[in-house]
Amino acid sequence: MIFNEEHHPIFVWRSHSNGRGDLYDQISHWLTVDGAYIVEENDTDAVQQNHIACIPNLKKNHSIMASNCKRIKPNFNISFISKTSANTNMIGVHIRKSDRITTFTRDPAAKDDQTTPQESAAAISLATNAIISKRPKPDGVFIASEDPKEAQKMRMKLQDAGVNILIVGTDPIDVHPVFRDFFALSMCNEIWMLSSFSSFAIMAARVGNDKPLYSLLPPSYTHLERYLVPDVRPFPIYLAKNSTPHAFTW
Repeated sequence: MIFNEEHHPIFVWRSHSNGRGDLYDQISHWLTVDGAYIVEENDTDAVQQNHIACIPNLKKNHSIMASNCKRIKPNFNISFISKTSANTNMIGVHIRKSDRITTFTRDPAAKDDQTTPQESAAAISLATNAIISKRPKPDGVFIASEDPKEAQKMRMKLQDAGVNILIVGTDPIDVHPVFRDFFALSMCNEIWMLSSFSSFAIMAARVGNDKPLYSLLPPSYTHLERYLVPDVRPFPIYLAKNSTPHAFTW
């Protein structure tokens, strides 16, 4: 993201790094940023033609990026098509695997955005039980993950317990799943981040007008603090169905 002197975004871009160029190529197609252009990082002609005042040391400033994230809007229509009520109590769940899973032991004295396989499994189990026990019962749960098997496993457990699983519809129907899931999460009333850290879930909460973000770990343990999320909550723990939260993970 490139900013002018007033810290307002002028260009939003992503490079072809990390082998995800095909996805980044679609950013300008599937979303807009109010008051900003979306171009490729190396499109120097566009920068020169629009007389951009670039401040290099602000390119990676997460706090400025987060403060402007409410400008992000989908370039497509999106809605939940499996409604059971007014959908005023919808839970969005994000299961982050891949690059956030580590086999190394966590250093409690250092900020760590990684999650061990054991922590990931425990977080999914804890969240599943908490959602099943939650009262009032949620109107629906939307689950997003780059691991379809893990997401489906959680969906089945929730469905078996009588929890409504939200299905998303888009127009057009060929929206890339990453953009579909991101904006679907932002539409939920609260977001549960089932990993130590995920900018995907964090930014969905902020884009969704600062929805509550349930976090596995306290913000001070990871780099969550730099995103300035105003409402971060610990996972609630329920001893039994119909009970109220009696303790927290923090």
